[in-house]
Amino acid sequence: MSPPAMLGYGVALLSCLLVALLSALFRPLLVYSPSALFFASVAISARFFGRGPGLLATLLSALVFDYISLEPPFAFNFTFPMPLVSLIEFVLVALLITYLSDSLRVALRHAQTNLTLLDTLLASAPVGMGFLDRQLRVVRINDELARQDGTTRSNAQGRPTRELVPDLWPKIEPLLARVLSTGEPVINKEVTGEVPSRPGESRSFLVSYYPVRGERLEVEGVGSVVVDITERKRLEDERARLFDRARTAEARYRALFENLADPIFVVGPDSRHLDVNRAASDLLGYSREELLSRSLSDVVAIKPDWTEREFAHLVSTGSWKGELELRRRDGSSVPVEAQSIAVALPTETVYVTVVRDLIERRQAVADRVRLAREEAERSAVERERSRLRAILDQAPAGISYVDAATRRVLMNARAREILGLSSASDYPLEEFIRQVREPDGRRPNQAELPALRALRGESTLDRELAIVRSDGQQVPILLNAAPIYRGPDQIDGVVVAFQDIASLKDLDRMREEFMSAIAHELRSPIAVIRGHAQLAILHGALADRARDAFAAIIPQTDRIAHTIDDLLLVLRLRPGPRALTVEHLDLTEVVRVVVARTAQDRPSYTLHYRDDGPVDLDADPSLLDLLVTRLIDNAIRYSPRESSIDVSIQQMGDEAVVSIADHGVGIPPERQAHVFTPFYEPVPSGAPGYVGVISLDLYLSKQIVEAFQGRIWFTSTPGQGSTFYFALPLTGARSKAAGPSTARGWQEPSR
Repeated sequence: MSPPAMLGYGVALLSCLLVALLSALFRPLLVYSPSALFFASVAISARFFGRGPGLLATLLSALVFDYISLEPPFAFNFTFPMPLVSLIEFVLVALLITYLSDSLRVALRHAQTNLTLLDTLLASAPVGMGFLDRQLRVVRINDELARQDGTTRSNAQGRPTRELVPDLWPKIEPLLARVLSTGEPVINKEVTGEVPSRPGESRSFLVSYYPVRGERLEVEGVGSVVVDITERKRLEDERARLFDRARTAEARYRALFENLADPIFVVGPDSRHLDVNRAASDLLGYSREELLSRSLSDVVAIKPDWTEREFAHLVSTGSWKGELELRRRDGSSVPVEAQSIAVALPTETVYVTVVRDLIERRQAVADRVRLAREEAERSAVERERSRLRAILDQAPAGISYVDAATRRVLMNARAREILGLSSASDYPLEEFIRQVREPDGRRPNQAELPALRALRGESTLDRELAIVRSDGQQVPILLNAAPIYRGPDQIDGVVVAFQDIASLKDLDRMREEFMSAIAHELRSPIAVIRGHAQLAILHGALADRARDAFAAIIPQTDRIAHTIDDLLLVLRLRPGPRALTVEHLDLTEVVRVVVARTAQDRPSYTLHYRDDGPVDLDADPSLLDLLVTRLIDNAIRYSPRESSIDVSIQQMGDEAVVSIADHGVGIPPERQAHVFTPFYEPVPSGAPGYVGVISLDLYLSKQIVEAFQGRIWFTSTPGQGSTFYFALPLTGARSKAAGPSTARGWQEPSR
């Protein structure tokens, strides 16, 4: 038996003897609880020494209790029912006390063991560990966590966490509150800040918080595990920085290696390729992966024994230089000049070969000769350009060039003078456009400006406009514009030529005044001549020949009067403020009346008319009637008898388009550009269909259409006829500036 066991049994025996002595001495006083002292003996024996001494104390206490406390006293009596029941009851209670006291002893011993283990774990743990109560006060903390917090275990005991780490508290308090409120752990959260142990230094910690639960599984506190990862993060940052530097260096090397113009081959000691750049792959026609699977002898178009001998020389001497031929993937060979050197690396020695294509070298010499020739030609072109620039600057007309990409305008000296510019620098196209006006001072429709039309590939000839200079002066100009093509479909720029026609406008004004005076002066004598001719025919006794002569005078005077009326109408419609009688009318009614009147006056022609319904617009009804009449007369003039004339009206967008088509002789291509010129005969003299009548019909038609801010154009095929179109803006439609529409072969696109 071990000494502790012997001690326990001895204590049980002595405690029972002591209880017996006390019970005998104080028996009168223990009348109400005679068993209390015996139970104390049993409890002490079982609590401190185990179940064996407790059972011994139970047995001895039962005997003493029967001997002293049960009737009759000082005698052992097991026959009477009541004392026997009391004895049995005593024994059962004593046994229960023995069991409970022994269990308490074992539990306390286990708790002490666990507490010792916990203290050992906390003391030896390489990380900071601790426990906080629900008020987040420190219950237990190990040395590592105390060291991190700049304190000791005893000093930290019972203190609020916010006092230990005030700088970290705003970051960790939400995490601790989450654990207390949800009962869920917070694992591996990184926090950064200062701690009292390292003032002025930012430290990084990896923290984990978990709930500590009591007997009822309620969260009674928070356990914490704190790892100082400052050094680890520094090492990781340093490693990442070194890795980035290495990766950058590798990328820089690879970029340099890949983008070198000369082919480079890197082979190992076994003459197999370790690396090649893009130029090497392009030279031989292999991919990089295909070359890396081949050796030096596979790409050298010379006998293998020569390749092996020369490679051995390279290995022994560390360098090699010479000319050789390389074999391409397609089987052809290319002569190259090669230079190889040995490069000692930490793990092995590699051999780097730089080659230069001899064909390219020869080509380079040829290129240098070609470049020298081109430079000489460029110098000649530059001299010619300087000469041309000087000529343009001395030209009497304004000449400008619009760059299609930058929309900047380069101008010669005369162009700058007309625009009122002092600087020779390029000029924005938008500024140039803002200075342009119609001859009557209106702002033109920008889409129809010659420069913008030329940027779309359309040429413009003899367009009359005006320039408003910076000083407010308006200068009339005659403008031409044409595109310049870089390729078949790419417009490089636009050439715009314009001329100050102020003096010509003065002459034109004088001419118009003279024509107006002459026309007015001629109307009276013409009327007198016609009247006398009619009187002579009606009342005179004339011979037949004289009567025929007077009869011939009347249509000729009508023709002269018609021409005079046309001249006066031209003067009325000249550019400038117009006094037109504008009414709201239905275009179809006006055209229908003209078609009906013409069909009645010209029964030998068939007129077909078609429209899609009423067309409302604002126009001068008399001029509109005159416009349709002149265009139909023009169609009849150049059409054979018994032919048909087709007249139609359509609405296209915000315009009304009228077409008059004939099936006559048509207009030759070389004369189409001038059909709207005054007194111009579309059909040349002697050609089929020539009528010998020079009129202002088409010129007047164009003037009337432009007076209503419309457009007029035509299409014509010799031998098949012509179709004339004019478009007028509908009521409420935005006005449009009428531009030239006589370009050869041009037809208004469908809308």
